Amino acid sequence: MFPKRSEAVLQVRQKALMENSLFVKDNEIVTVMNRALLSIYPHCLTALGADTYAERCVISGIGSEANKPAALWPNTYQSVGGVPQVEQTSFPLPSDFLRLLRCDWCVGIATSHTTTNGVYWTTGASKVDWCPMQRVEIRSGVIDDTPREWATGLVGYWLKGTPGAMTFVENGTGTITDWWIAFLPAPSTTVSVSIWYVPKAPTYSMQDDTNYIRLPDYAWEYVLNTAAAELMEKQGRDASARVARAGQAKTDLLTTSGTPDDENTWGTIDIGGTQAPHGRRKNVWGP
Repeated sequence: MFPKRSEAVLQVRQKALMENSLFVKDNEIVTVMNRALLSIYPHCLTALGADTYAERCVISGIGSEANKPAALWPNTYQSVGGVPQVEQTSFPLPSDFLRLLRCDWCVGIATSHTTTNGVYWTTGASKVDWCPMQRVEIRSGVIDDTPREWATGLVGYWLKGTPGAMTFVENGTGTITDWWIAFLPAPSTTVSVSIWYVPKAPTYSMQDDTNYIRLPDYAWEYVLNTAAAELMEKQGRDASARVARAGQAKTDLLTTSGTPDDENTWGTIDIGGTQAPHGRRKNVWGP
């Protein structure tokens, strides 16, 4: 695990022989460390497995009266008292979203309950059955956005990045994020969605000195030596030894850490045999 920010800055200064130097400020060192963190984080995912860092978010109550603002594609509407009500089918993902691991849905409004041991979810039913969904293939397959009741094998998700200008939903809700998720078909009843994802690389804050970065020790050795090398190069000094140490730390991370859960080898299972025609019923998850 990484040291807290103030200790990390001190260690970088010591490694670069700049402990009492006014040539570089602490905030600049934090910026340099964060750049190194962005560089080593993908290698942490490779070494330990993306599942190791999985986070979860739940979009609760899709299709309920509380979720009818303007929508991105795919969208639909229903008439309430003669007034069209737009059904929201695209939703912002967390600001730290990096990569999707799996996406599931359940019937009803999922309610979170926080305890000292963590968070669990319930619906009006006695238990929550989370059903997996498949990716919508934009370039092929059947696209039918007619509202219908969600069922196993029927539902698909679609990830959409939003580089550049704000989307319509962002303008309407003030939500700014890099990624959105949409679902087909639009639900005719209330449902909830559970999303497991890999978060973006953690970084040091410029103000908060209490947060810790939970990555392997080899990753810290890489950041420490990379940051020290950049400071030394800024002074015009030879940083080759620090660069070599950083390279060795990356190699050690990839070759000696190993995936924590390595009982079974990776494999690919074709569940459906063919592409799921989202919007058309096909029970690819059943027998």
